[in-house]
Amino acid sequence: MKKLIITNIERVEDTEFLVAVLYGKDGFIADEIITPFEGYERAVDKLLELAGGDTTDVWTASGRIFKECLMIGGLAPQIKHSSDVKDTKERCERYYDILLDVHELKPLRKPSKMRVILVRIFRGITKLIEGDGFDYDEV
Repeated sequence: MKKLIITNIERVEDTEFLVAVLYGKDGFIADEIITPFEGYERAVDKLLELAGGDTTDVWTASGRIFKECLMIGGLAPQIKHSSDVKDTKERCERYYDILLDVHELKPLRKPSKMRVILVRIFRGITKLIEGDGFDYDEV
């Protein structure tokens, strides 16, 4: 059995983190990292470092991580459903308080009910105006 890395980009408050859990050949957790996300190329470098030079399977729900891993030898990426890679979210929840302290993050305020309602209305109006899916950004 090959090593396995389960990885994703997870958001903690307003900051994105690269979260990766390495499972050894025996199936047990051998290592894990939670580091501020610095771009996809840097993320793949960190995954290679975590793999330690061995050919390693990589499970992710991120299409972009999948794409970047395909370009690198030694990493065998697979797109998985988010429920298959929930380990990354669990790690962020487990270390939430520590991440807030270490990275000096401020907890986000929960939006008011009125704001949530207004955002939903404006998104609905935007979809109605955009109509049939025409890409207005290219005009």
